[in-house]
Amino acid sequence: MNLFYPFNKQVFLEAQDQKEIIDAIREAETQTSGEIRLYLESHCKYVNPLDRAAEIFWNLRMDETKDRNGVLIYIALNSGKTRWLPCDCIFRKIILKTPSSL
Repeated sequence: MNLFYPFNKQVFLEAQDQKEIIDAIREAETQTSGEIRLYLESHCKYVNPLDRAAEIFWNLRMDETKDRNGVLIYIALNSGKTRWLPCDCIFRKIILKTPSSL
């Protein structure tokens, strides 16, 4: 399974590290109906990493998950930029439950 590099084949993690992350994602997915994807790249192509995360989110068709509860975790390693992007169902639940923390 190759969850990390659907577009770019550059390897950022050793095989054991990849396995540990994949196992952690699988474990998290067994405890919820959500779908989690991790995307790593060396540099963020855009000034705003949210724009890049959104582009990847749509390319991976994360908005088409069964319950619209996909989450993308985006990390640009050398740029030091990270973002997480939830599908609309998760976003609405977070906003309704914790508006002051955002």
